[in-house]
Amino acid sequence: MDTGERRLVATMPLHAITSAYGEEGLRARFAAEIEVWPEADQRRLNQALALAGRLHAADRREQEPYVNHLLRVAIRIMSHYGVRDGDVVCAALLHDAVEDHAAGLAPAGTRPAALAALAGEFGPRVAALVAAVTNPEYAPGRDADEQYREHVAESLRRDPWARVIKASDFTDNGVGLIHTTGPRLHRLAGKYAPLVPVLQELIALPDTPLDTPARQRILAQLGQAADRFAAILPAGAPTLPPARPPFGGRESHQAREIAESFGSDADRYDRARPRYPDALVDRIVAGIARSQHNPDVLDVGCGTGIVARQFQAAGCRVLGVDPDARMADLARRHGLEVEVSRFEAWHSAGRAFDAVVSGQAWHWVDPVAGAATAARALRPGGRLAVFWNAFQPPPDLAEAFAAVYRRVMPDSPLFRGGAGHAGPDAYQGSCAKAAEGMRQAAAFGEPEQWRFDWDCRYTRDEWLDQLPTSGFWVQIPAAGQREILAGIGTTVDAAGGSFMMHYATVVVTAARTGAA
Repeated sequence: MDTGERRLVATMPLHAITSAYGEEGLRARFAAEIEVWPEADQRRLNQALALAGRLHAADRREQEPYVNHLLRVAIRIMSHYGVRDGDVVCAALLHDAVEDHAAGLAPAGTRPAALAALAGEFGPRVAALVAAVTNPEYAPGRDADEQYREHVAESLRRDPWARVIKASDFTDNGVGLIHTTGPRLHRLAGKYAPLVPVLQELIALPDTPLDTPARQRILAQLGQAADRFAAILPAGAPTLPPARPPFGGRESHQAREIAESFGSDADRYDRARPRYPDALVDRIVAGIARSQHNPDVLDVGCGTGIVARQFQAAGCRVLGVDPDARMADLARRHGLEVEVSRFEAWHSAGRAFDAVVSGQAWHWVDPVAGAATAARALRPGGRLAVFWNAFQPPPDLAEAFAAVYRRVMPDSPLFRGGAGHAGPDAYQGSCAKAAEGMRQAAAFGEPEQWRFDWDCRYTRDEWLDQLPTSGFWVQIPAAGQREILAGIGTTVDAAGGSFMMHYATVVVTAARTGAA
């Protein structure tokens, strides 16, 4: 390849490089990707590629050298996912070495010996990553493809970086199935199709160490793979059901039976739900204060008045709006003025406010219609601020809690990734929709995002008191609710009877522009 061709392959899609230049082109692209790395890393990566090339020298993948597959997996991780971790890229190059060529790595020819050889040459982390993505030695008498899928789900849930390698590997195997023909095409589609929802769940977990664009790229590729599998496989071919959203395919604001269910135990809600950081309230109030006037605040989805009472204590006059009359009644008993209405249908009747706020409720409001309603109620320069408390237990408890949910309701999409224990990432979607709604209302400046971190200690009974106040709770059968409470209670008891919960309060906010 001449210099111009080498510059060209640095910009080409991987499948196009493969088609036009083959192994030579992929090696040139790999060299271009690592040339900005430190020299020590470059030597190590080239060492891993040389070993992979030697081990797989006689292997073919359809009509191409097997090393092409390994190169694409490694290049994709660097170029498309933005990873600059030498251990991960080395493991990507060597991800099939132990499974296919253990004897080439260690004279004993066993997998443990082969992994020990990799650890000696490239370090224990590379060996651990290769082990995590190495397919199991299948037990006789059971379907091998089923064992493969079980291993992937279990192993990758434990090791976030192994997910990254498997995502690239699956992209090359699954999405690249269009390059396969004959009976092998149908066999591989049947093997890989049920794995798509498993990988979708794993990539969406908050500890997957990729940024949002990389995750979105992988999820889009997994969607392409699912479409191709559906086209290849006969109708009715067995696959796992795709992941379904928890509201039956609806947006959260359309699930009115959940949005208006909290009043079934309003006293518990008021007692158990966490408050919001004083620093958040102070920042909003400081930005809307007017001389000689107490700020006027509209609290959307005010519930029992948790947010409203905090703004009252900060010197504001507060009006609440909530669709559930039972919640509104309790808020009134706290001395608040509340109007019962869905916010999208509420009318300000000429009243104007300095701030419209919403705590843990904006996802029950149509984000575009809600922002437009807020704009009509705000004075020029007033602020719309919507926020959520995102909780994250300590890692050991988070996994133990998630295990309880999976055991009780293993097939429920509600509990993928730990039933809401995902920290601020759990509200990325809600924050994005809120910001876009503000933009579409065309009455606000560019939305900002704020974050306030804090901690709260819970006893066993306090945490069990809060669990039934979540929106997902009404979707669980009564027997499941009892089993979850018992399992979570036992888990907290085993941790000493109490634990420190970390909270991140995430905020999307924008200022009203122009005339009211």
